[in-house]
Amino acid sequence: MTVVSSRCAAGGRLLGRLHFANRPAVFETHAFIGNYPRGVGMRCGPPRRCLALALALVVAGLPAPAWAARILSVHASRHGSHFAIAVRMALDAPPWAVFAALQDYAAMPRYNPDLRRVRIVPTAQPHRVRLFATVHACVWIFCKTLHQQQIMTATPDARGGVLRAALVPHGGDFRSGRARWTVRPCRDGPAPTCLDMQLELQPAFWVPPLIGAWIIRHKMYQEARRSGVGLERVAAKLMARSPAAPHRPG
Repeated sequence: MTVVSSRCAAGGRLLGRLHFANRPAVFETHAFIGNYPRGVGMRCGPPRRCLALALALVVAGLPAPAWAARILSVHASRHGSHFAIAVRMALDAPPWAVFAALQDYAAMPRYNPDLRRVRIVPTAQPHRVRLFATVHACVWIFCKTLHQQQIMTATPDARGGVLRAALVPHGGDFRSGRARWTVRPCRDGPAPTCLDMQLELQPAFWVPPLIGAWIIRHKMYQEARRSGVGLERVAAKLMARSPAAPHRPG
């Protein structure tokens, strides 16, 4: 979060303080308009006008975001120990590249710092692997290191594909769980590809009642934003290696 504070000083100076990731940085500027004589500053006026000018100056001096991933919707619900989450995002990469990026499990820790370890074990069936993961997750003030084992099954098709995850009972910290990622071209959307994720979980550990739908939704929005950026980066590398690669069902 970025916090901006400002105040007017003598001589038309605008003093402000920015906080980037809890690190303060002070800025100072002089504003001149019209045909003011040399050396005469414009006074900011009322505090509201000062703040508006400060925000304009800060926004103008900040670089544009380096990503294009957009979170279109996030839904979450909790019923006792069962959690259900649905996320829809738009990604700036073709469907074949996004689906291939989803299957690059080894790349996940590079854009998800909560993921501490990933071990991939192939199976006898094509497009299916056994995935062991260790995640250190925090929701509000509740933090826990989680171990999970799941079977990942990829089903590619000409329009993208579907990736399914089935948690192995007694194979980690969850009694049950399943997830589904569907990659499709966006219909009149803001980007070439839309990714829909549905997730259902039943933890095998106690979760405080105060961690309800609103808190989970807020956490999932942050996670989806970060994951979307990571998927775009992985997809971009795949496109650089094979820019015209078709998506062929396997």
